[in-house]
Order: sequence, then C-alpha cells, then structure tokens
Amino acid sequence: MKRSREKLRIPDFNVTAEIVTLEFHGHSAVYWDGFLQSVEIPAGFMGFADILLGMDAAEAASRLGTPILRQEDTLIFSFERDEIAITEGKSGGGTVVSGLAYRRVVYD
Repeated sequence: MKRSREKLRIPDFNVTAEIVTLEFHGHSAVYWDGFLQSVEIPAGFMGFADILLGMDAAEAASRLGTPILRQEDTLIFSFERDEIAITEGKSGGGTVVSGLAYRRVVYD
C-alpha cells in the first residue's frame, strides 16, 4: 500500500544503508540494502496472549517486565529478537493500553 525509501549514514561503520519500508494493512516490513531487518504486526482487538487493548497499562507492563525504551506514550519491551510495544492512552480517568504491536528483528 505504501513504500518509503531513505538513506542512513552510519559513521561508526563508514557505511550508508538504503532503508526501504513497505506498509500494508497495518503491517510493515523494513529492509536495509535489500535484506529484511524487521517485521511489525499490530495486535488488533485480540491482543497478544493475556495483554489486551483496553486493559490497565500498568498491569500490562508488569506482565512484560522492565521496558528497554520509552518513546513518548509508548513502552518497548524486548525479548531477544522480539519486541512488544505498548502505547498508553487515557480512558475513563485511567491509563489503558491503546495500541499494541509485535516486532520481530531479523539480523545476522
């Protein structure tokens, strides 16, 4: 549905990578120089296991452990090559899970 392309200079390795992102129906795939880097899949209404959209955000975070990163209203949890991102939102005076995505990182 959508394709974006950019170049990223990585001075520590003296290399420039071409990054292509393909987006389709909420899913995305990122390629670096033609090699798959990561795939991201949104949870939808079913969530992932016992982490569901609309549940208390603090409870969801406590089930996943300590986040490796916080980006504005999103907490990112890492498990080897897998990541789960929880986006927090306000509902009924509390903070709930308003977004949920799974990312698989592919690298050698």
